[in-house]
Amino acid sequence: MLSYKTVFFALLSSSLALPIRRAPEAAPAANIGNFGKCSIPQIEFATGFDGRKETSFQPVDKTSYNHGSAQAIGIITQFICDTLTNSCGADATAKTTCANAQAAANTGAPKTGVQADLFNAVFGIQTNFAAVAAVDDQGNIIAGSTGGSVSVAATAAATTSVAPAAATSAAAAPTAAATTSVAPAAATSAAASSSTGAASSSANVQAFTGALGGISAPAVTPGGKGFIVDGSEFIQEAGALGRSCDEQHNGCANAANAGAGFAVSDCDAQNNACHAAIPA
Repeated sequence: MLSYKTVFFALLSSSLALPIRRAPEAAPAANIGNFGKCSIPQIEFATGFDGRKETSFQPVDKTSYNHGSAQAIGIITQFICDTLTNSCGADATAKTTCANAQAAANTGAPKTGVQADLFNAVFGIQTNFAAVAAVDDQGNIIAGSTGGSVSVAATAAATTSVAPAAATSAAAAPTAAATTSVAPAAATSAAASSSTGAASSSANVQAFTGALGGISAPAVTPGGKGFIVDGSEFIQEAGALGRSCDEQHNGCANAANAGAGFAVSDCDAQNNACHAAIPA
């Protein structure tokens, strides 16, 4: 007959042999891709960027996406998506996510905060810039510029099945068309064409003449609140010249990645020279 001690130790050994059940782990975040050495893109919307009276857009992380502000969100989104290829070393999924975010931003009312919310939402970032009233270049609040819904799901960003028709229709819309027309980085040929024509203007204060791959720095002309570069206004000349240099660099890097016969590092060197030529 077994003693109670024998039975006790037998039961104890049996219980220790049972597998340990762990609490269920949290579901992983939506796969939006690997952004390489850069952070997850995010755009903000407010007044005061680069000394502006009006509301404008800019990247939140200027270390990863070093670009000034712009009233047209398409300038910022194109720069961010190009940077993922040209500098960040992002994977294909991240680039697709960025393209989806661009398309989402274009569905919002132009020059309003909801466009930033739509872009950010594709990366799983919730913001409420739709509540920020748009302001014109005279400092006047634009009536009816707040509100708007954001229905873009973060999980949708991970897919690569954005309907081409949706992207095409967005591009064909007046808002998208206006956005695309001021983004020379969207296509190398467009950048070269725009820059070449602009450089011939006698009012152009951009003195840098380097043009690797035939891509000149966009013209910087007096106008608006101070200076204009591809439709964007700047109060300070140095800021406008810097934007011109950066847009040239973007077009140059696109050409380099397309096999133009030179490297992105060559574009980097040219961009450094362009910035060095800006008067102090």
